Amino acid sequence: MARRDKSAKRNIWSKKKWYKVKAPKMFDEKVVTETPALKDQNVLDRVIEIPLNELTGSFRHFKTKVYLRVVSVKDGVALTDYFGQELTGDMVSRLVRRWSSRIDLIKDLKTKDDRFIRMKFMVLTTNRVNSSVKSAIRRKLDEEIDSLIPKKTLEQVVDLVNSQKLQKDLISPLSKLYPIRAVEIRRIQMLKKKEIERLLDKLKENKKEEKVERAKEEKNESGDDSEKSKAKEESEKANK
Repeated sequence: MARRDKSAKRNIWSKKKWYKVKAPKMFDEKVVTETPALKDQNVLDRVIEIPLNELTGSFRHFKTKVYLRVVSVKDGVALTDYFGQELTGDMVSRLVRRWSSRIDLIKDLKTKDDRFIRMKFMVLTTNRVNSSVKSAIRRKLDEEIDSLIPKKTLEQVVDLVNSQKLQKDLISPLSKLYPIRAVEIRRIQMLKKKEIERLLDKLKENKKEEKVERAKEEKNESGDDSEKSKAKEESEKANK
């Protein structure tokens, strides 16, 4: 039986063909690897893991793993879309030090080109801090992310992260609260359908709250203007 099983497996592997895997446009659509399958349908939705340095050609990107999902197959070539990325566990462990604090934040975001992503941020301080300082840093980080990411396309966000520009841009405002040693994006992942629905509901609620706040501000401003005009009229009457 064991021999039959082995021969059956060999026969299956001999029938498989190798598909070239092409990276998405943000990585110059280069062929990055090959993957075996019996037919085209078996390749669809397959997630390919590849080191970022193999996509960019830069050795400093060895610490990051990128995930590409096969979205279509044409003439033996598997075309992919960006599916996420993450720092290696070794890199995260190397960044965290005993006498400093680590502040984590997970954010679900919608990019300018209507892509839905989850980003996991990690802030490292120069020394240990108490919970109130951690909360202040987390709030400020949350504000900065909301002002930056929704204005960018997915490709721009990935480029900002991999060039370390986003991390540097975040360090500056956070350092005003407490000296920051590093800001890293531990992971980026594409959201699932249910998660997207929850995020859209949250964005709708935020827009409603913003409208209510604006209406209150406009009402207060109009009230202040009317009070000023009344005061002006009274002063003019008194002068007469």
